[in-house]
Amino acid sequence: MDYLDKKIILFFITICIHISNNVCAEPVRFYKELKLDDQNALVISENVKQEIEVAIRYESNYILRKIIIGNAILSEDDIYTLQLDKSNDDNEIVLVVHDRSSTYGAKTGIIVYKLGWWEFLFIPDDGFDLVDEDKDTIFEIKAFRIQNKTLKLFNGLLIPKNNK
Repeated sequence: MDYLDKKIILFFITICIHISNNVCAEPVRFYKELKLDDQNALVISENVKQEIEVAIRYESNYILRKIIIGNAILSEDDIYTLQLDKSNDDNEIVLVVHDRSSTYGAKTGIIVYKLGWWEFLFIPDDGFDLVDEDKDTIFEIKAFRIQNKTLKLFNGLLIPKNNK
């Protein structure tokens, strides 16, 4: 076997690996990409294993942060862009991920916010609503199953809202 034969074999092996990776890639049930700013995007997907993957992608493919939630379901209607934190001008994105096997409607809330850079924050209750109690266009999180209080986002922290 000469040098040219080895190169041809190596070429065919490379092609087979590439085809195998594309054919065997995990199918996606849901996919959405949201532009966060000029350099960052939020990538949301659900695979056939019923996992929701949420990633903050910098520029083309560099993943800054990624979380995976299993036994979950998410639809287009569960993605909210709104303002939660009046200490900055950027809108936040809230994802409401539903537990597929919950008997009482449990959900995981993920807040995507910017505080210098884009970050994730989990809502610390599996029962909540997004509300604007003051009608000031700044939304709060009304936790009702574990916390049983209204929370507001302030500089990347969820704190109890002072209702005075």
